[in-house]
Amino acid sequence: MRSERRVTRVSSEARTEAAGLRAGRAAASKPLVAHSLKRPAAVPQASSLKPQAPSPTSRKATAFPLLIFLLGAVMLAGACTRGSISKKPPIHINPNMDIQPKAMPEASSDFFADGKTMRPKLAGTVAREDAVDDHGLSSGKDAAGNYLKEFPMKVDGALLTRGQQRFDIYCAPCHGERADGNGMLHQRANVRVANLLDPRIVAMPPGQIVDTIDNGLGLMPSYRYPIPPHDRWAIVAWVKKLQAQQASSGASADEEAGAGSGSPGTAASRQLPAASSPSQPGEQRAEAGGRKLEASSRASSPKPQASSPDTGTGGAE
Repeated sequence: MRSERRVTRVSSEARTEAAGLRAGRAAASKPLVAHSLKRPAAVPQASSLKPQAPSPTSRKATAFPLLIFLLGAVMLAGACTRGSISKKPPIHINPNMDIQPKAMPEASSDFFADGKTMRPKLAGTVAREDAVDDHGLSSGKDAAGNYLKEFPMKVDGALLTRGQQRFDIYCAPCHGERADGNGMLHQRANVRVANLLDPRIVAMPPGQIVDTIDNGLGLMPSYRYPIPPHDRWAIVAWVKKLQAQQASSGASADEEAGAGSGSPGTAASRQLPAASSPSQPGEQRAEAGGRKLEASSRASSPKPQASSPDTGTGGAE
């Protein structure tokens, strides 16, 4: 029996091998084809497709992530709004030179040998905040703290020209070109500005006006940095010239008024007749009535007659 099974197995394997050889020969004998064309599968028509309603489970699965995204966006926008409180530093998108290394006062430094960030002054230099010993040129005061009554430099044409230029730039917009307080600030904004021709300011020493320019007063700010000390004195020299011109013009006007009245009296005495003129209606009527009575008495009085030539005593009164 075993031998029969072996023979049968060998014969079946031989038949299979022979069939494979025949198939290989048949394939080799067929002509080669570049590619085989297959008919595409039929595409379903659009009319045959029916929309299917989404299930409740798919709706919940889609809405939940969207809700989470919107909630996160709202929280992020609320955290970035102006005025919100946060312990984290703000986001600086374009820092430029806003954030840069700097040295704080009294801080240490590894760059310098002494380990200090604050450096000593160089020999022969003066800081702009330190006053130079210029005998009151910057402060307008002497060593005792009194205002200087004289100019520390020669007042000439060049100094007055410089003072007029600086006055027109820094002072005229408020005090006016004539220093009478009628500048553009008063004209446009109706702000009361000091009249530099006022007798109180005229009586001030030059050093006090320099101190006012240096430190400011009232609404007037300090002009210490834009106006150097020499230019401050130049401005004061020009102001003093305007004050002198105002005083001389006022004196000449008084002299002309006195010459016209025929008496060298003062302005107050020349104003007395105008002040003593009748101002009440009753006094005016009484004065008018007196003038009429005097005129009528003159008209009723007999006129003097001239003597005849025969008497020899002729001549008009």
